[in-house]
Amino acid sequence: MEHQGERLKQLTKAKGFNMSQLAGMFGVTRTAVENHFKREQLTRKVVSRYAEKLGFSLDDFFEEINLKSVQQDKKIERQINLNGETVPAEIHLELQRKYFDLQERYDNLVLRFFPNAVQQDSITA
Repeated sequence: MEHQGERLKQLTKAKGFNMSQLAGMFGVTRTAVENHFKREQLTRKVVSRYAEKLGFSLDDFFEEINLKSVQQDKKIERQINLNGETVPAEIHLELQRKYFDLQERYDNLVLRFFPNAVQQDSITA
């Protein structure tokens, strides 16, 4: 699997931002931004904050990572799900996308009904 922090770092550089600029945009320290770049896996919440500010799609970010990981290891044609059954990798990725979409919708509902439960300006996980 591709290092998501590195992928995020590449995207920010491609958009012309450095860590200090990002820290200023999000109101956090430069170290906090650097920690995101060092993480192998990032939460959808963290990536969505960057996506909103930098103008890229969450689906594109996660889909590209998933497709690269499948392409890198051609031997992985099937994934084992929680029931111990094997399913084709394409179906596994589609279910993963649906799960992320449902999680994002749930988070939006929670924020809508409990706006003080989470600070929206924070990018920490």
